[in-house]
Amino acid sequence: MMFANVGNAQAHVRAGKLKVLGVTSPKRLPAFPDVPAIAEVLPGYESSAWFGLFGPARMPPELVKRLSDAARQAVAAPEVKRRIESEGATPVGNAPEEFARFVTAEIERWAKVVKYSGAKPE
Repeated sequence: MMFANVGNAQAHVRAGKLKVLGVTSPKRLPAFPDVPAIAEVLPGYESSAWFGLFGPARMPPELVKRLSDAARQAVAAPEVKRRIESEGATPVGNAPEEFARFVTAEIERWAKVVKYSGAKPE
């Protein structure tokens, strides 16, 4: 049993070498529409990988806007969107403020898990 990235697992699933029991996204994935989200059995469960662009503190707002606009335009491009979706991911391309709120929420959520686990840095 393992938790695997959809993009890495797809070929093995299609070849019949792996069986998907559930996905950790909040909803079923287009790549595996017949596979339930774990949240269907354990409401509130979610564990998704995500990617984002970060820059140095106090980056000039005009540069943040320029980079953000370019990234969102790229993610929305049909060929990029298809490629991301073919890997089992969901393209988002949100605004910097929205992404900042998301990252803050992720830090708070996973901090609780780490604290509960008793994990310590080594």
